[in-house]
Amino acid sequence: MTKIFSVFQTLRKYSVGQRTALGLMKSLDDSGANVISVNTGTDSKSIIQLRDVGARKVRLKYNGVLPQKAIVGLWNALTSCARNPKILQFQADQLKEKLSQRQFPASPKEVQEARYEIKKMLEAEGAFPDRNAVGQKVLEAFDLEVKKKVDKLLRHTKYNWKPLGFKTREHAAAYTLARFAPNYAEVRFVLQEFMNNGYIPETVLDYGSGSGAAFWAAFEQWGERVKSYQLIDSNEEISQFCMDILRGSGENNGHPFVHPNVSFRKFLSPSSNNNFDVIIVHRLFAELASEELRTELLIDLWKRANKYLVLIDGSCKGGYDALMEARDYILMGGCELHREQTRQVLMKAGVLNDEAECILTDQQLSNYMRYNLIKNMLPPGTVLPTRLEPGYVFAPCPHDQGCPKSVRREKDVCSFSTQWNVLRADGRKQIFNTERGSFTYVIMAKGTRSHHINESRLLTLHHGGGHVCCTVCTPFCGIQRFTVSRCMGKIYKLVKNVKVGRVLPAELRTVGSDSELDVYEEAVEEFTKEKRAKNMLKKIFVQLIEFFNYAFLLLPTYCGYFLCIIVQAFFVLSVLTVHSKILVL
Repeated sequence: MTKIFSVFQTLRKYSVGQRTALGLMKSLDDSGANVISVNTGTDSKSIIQLRDVGARKVRLKYNGVLPQKAIVGLWNALTSCARNPKILQFQADQLKEKLSQRQFPASPKEVQEARYEIKKMLEAEGAFPDRNAVGQKVLEAFDLEVKKKVDKLLRHTKYNWKPLGFKTREHAAAYTLARFAPNYAEVRFVLQEFMNNGYIPETVLDYGSGSGAAFWAAFEQWGERVKSYQLIDSNEEISQFCMDILRGSGENNGHPFVHPNVSFRKFLSPSSNNNFDVIIVHRLFAELASEELRTELLIDLWKRANKYLVLIDGSCKGGYDALMEARDYILMGGCELHREQTRQVLMKAGVLNDEAECILTDQQLSNYMRYNLIKNMLPPGTVLPTRLEPGYVFAPCPHDQGCPKSVRREKDVCSFSTQWNVLRADGRKQIFNTERGSFTYVIMAKGTRSHHINESRLLTLHHGGGHVCCTVCTPFCGIQRFTVSRCMGKIYKLVKNVKVGRVLPAELRTVGSDSELDVYEEAVEEFTKEKRAKNMLKKIFVQLIEFFNYAFLLLPTYCGYFLCIIVQAFFVLSVLTVHSKILVL
């Protein structure tokens, strides 16, 4: 009851304009407020404090409009095709529909298991003959027939995967018409994350460049402040078509392309010294047939990245899982120590003792804990020998733990949506000039995460009457869902203007657990009941007083006066009795 009474006091103080202890409404300095939050994974409730940290406001432009030079370059490249633009657009529409239903490649083990299940199903139906009753040729013919049936059934599932190939220039043109605008919008959305820290690279690599949409997104953001761009694609037709687009209108100050230093290659340079500040890999993992190939490419690209590795793929479950596997592979590889080399580092630092040896050999310790314990024993700046160079997640995750969405539901993915202007070569006008699509991405950065940065990412935002409902991914508390009302002032204005998928410019801090929240809810509920009872009794009291005063005017002077006093006194005593009973309840 003491806690409840203190909560009543704070709520009463707020009613006269003072700041509340819980801060669940608008605070005096208008820079922070507390909200009731629900963890979407555990359904546990807590009180979270939202506070404006004065983050630098970055104005993000609409990322769905292609640069004018890119549009002109595309039209010039289409004019050199052997087919009419209308035919190319028709092929592009068919390819776009096919790509939208494209599944991520299954592993050879999954394909083998699927074949075994289908053959088992055919055996159960009695389709297999008795091998002892027929000859060898009949068995071979029957096995061939079964293989055809299995292939036919697999053809309608994700196991019928084939990599994209462009045999002619017209195929490359159709793909560009289908995916140039959405690819540009996706990469532009992701690269705008670097506007938060103002990072400008000197060298950029677009691996698996395709039609060059990632280059145009990087060029639109950084322009000629980047010293050199390199585009790598093994297909000659799409690379040549990409070159023609990069020529733009042809007026490039004597340079062949819109940027003075752009190079094209089929494969990565064998020299390991050929590194880049930012490496972009956009929708390429779906073109690699196995996890082993993806891991091999990931290791090579991570070694060549000076600072950032940007991975973008589709929002299907396979693409999301592939990015999460790449993310976790880098995080785990960055804290997996080489034991003998670590002993040498400890010996040089003069800290190799029984405690350090116990940490190195303890099998119950995770690689992450072992790495941090050893690192704390060494002087600052000491580089530890790990399987991969250490890194952390720059975006979108505000943490380096497992994704809460992958733990909560099997089919749930962390995806983001973007919008782009429709680009058609046949000149046909559509009812809506824009389209929307979803994707998933992760930006890995080399180094260690700064513990002073406490950023959360807005996943969903729903506007209501005088309030907004938010779902936020936090650094330490998983995914939280809460409501911010208009009475919270600056915090409300701050939250409602944030774009979905961007960093929330407010610091989140847990200030109350479930037990404290229960006390608060009980106090607020009783306070509300008390207030409603008082208002009801006050209204009845005023109406009866008016009635008796009116009756006093109608009756004789002295008789009406004394009668009115007696009735009013009786009524006041009754009201006080009822009010005391309500408070006891």
